[in-house]
Amino acid sequence: MPKALYDTYSVLKLKNGAKLLYHKSPSPITHFAIVLNVGSRDETKAQWGLSHLIEHCAFKGSKHYSLQNIIDKTEGLGHELNAYTTKEDTTFYASFLSDQFKSQANILLDIVFNPSFPENELRREKKVVREEIRDYLDNTTEQLFDDFDARMFKSQSLGRSILGKEKQLLDFSSSDLKAFVNTHFYTFSNVVFAISSDHPPKKIKQLLEKKLKTLDFTKKKRQRKKSKHAKTFSVLKNKKDYQSHLLMGTKAPSYKSKGYVAVSLLNYFFGANNMASRLNFLLREKHGLCYTAESNYVSYSDTGQFIIYVGCSRKNLKKAEDIIASELTLLSRGISDKTLKKLKHAFITQWQLSLEHRQTNLLANAKTLLVSNKLHSPVEIISKIEKLTPKDVNRWCSKLFDLSRYSKLIYKSNA
Repeated sequence: MPKALYDTYSVLKLKNGAKLLYHKSPSPITHFAIVLNVGSRDETKAQWGLSHLIEHCAFKGSKHYSLQNIIDKTEGLGHELNAYTTKEDTTFYASFLSDQFKSQANILLDIVFNPSFPENELRREKKVVREEIRDYLDNTTEQLFDDFDARMFKSQSLGRSILGKEKQLLDFSSSDLKAFVNTHFYTFSNVVFAISSDHPPKKIKQLLEKKLKTLDFTKKKRQRKKSKHAKTFSVLKNKKDYQSHLLMGTKAPSYKSKGYVAVSLLNYFFGANNMASRLNFLLREKHGLCYTAESNYVSYSDTGQFIIYVGCSRKNLKKAEDIIASELTLLSRGISDKTLKKLKHAFITQWQLSLEHRQTNLLANAKTLLVSNKLHSPVEIISKIEKLTPKDVNRWCSKLFDLSRYSKLIYKSNA
């Protein structure tokens, strides 16, 4: 791999202790992201849905910019401005012409760290989020995944949906949103600023420090309550849908675990979204049983899940289940040295292809820096994959593909 193509990331430390991830790019387009180590998992039950609501309402006005100002000065000029919330992090990001760097950076920083949450805008945005919740309730697949999480992480914040509940959402006030921001956003260990630009890093650092100097960042570190997986379960529900939906899952390592690379490799092998994956080949290419068949490795700071999903007609459901069970049993015995060698090559190739997506790669590296406090170079990542031995991988095969460890949730079609 040509090292010169991928060695343009650097990490700088701001005066308040926060980190700046800088990627030098000759492109006339700048990507700027603020990644916060706070998500729906960090809510109390009384705050359920608050982090997602904040993500929406931050754009509705800040200390120095009204809603109309924000619209006119960003997307009104053709730039992009957006955000998303997960269970463990919240990301705000913008893409704009590099000659507009100062003005666009100032707006994004003000939105994130000086949101005003005007009550009139909050009332309107609650209606928007309410419609998002209702849209979600019409989506059987999304409900299936959330239902599974609620059972897997029973009575825990990891088991709650990110959107929250409609009734509780309507009760939140502007002061509730501000209190959550003040508690979770102003901790330097909880934030990474990530920028891909042709602007000199020294000038970027100076701009950030000037803008942030009046904010009271704390060194306090948050301790998350450790999650617990429920005992295995098997649940079947009848649904008035055209398709049946099968979700199976088992406990997997956290992203801090030594097993992270091996399990990521096995997830690619078993259920990646391509024709070569075992799941896709067997269920779709060979037997024509379904349109969607995939696995996902979802990793958190202290745990993870390996999940298998299939959507198919009612008449194909039993056969799909049997094929999955047979394949899991087979793979639990391990894979051959020859298969592993070929798999590592394909996995590395796919990872290298992902480096072509500049914004996506910037966000991924920012998340890595946020949670691991270091940046892994492409050479280091490839080395970790190449160093995986058959013993390493097959040890995880015996755990990950052990059918007895799986929970199962089925939404069975009545059609």
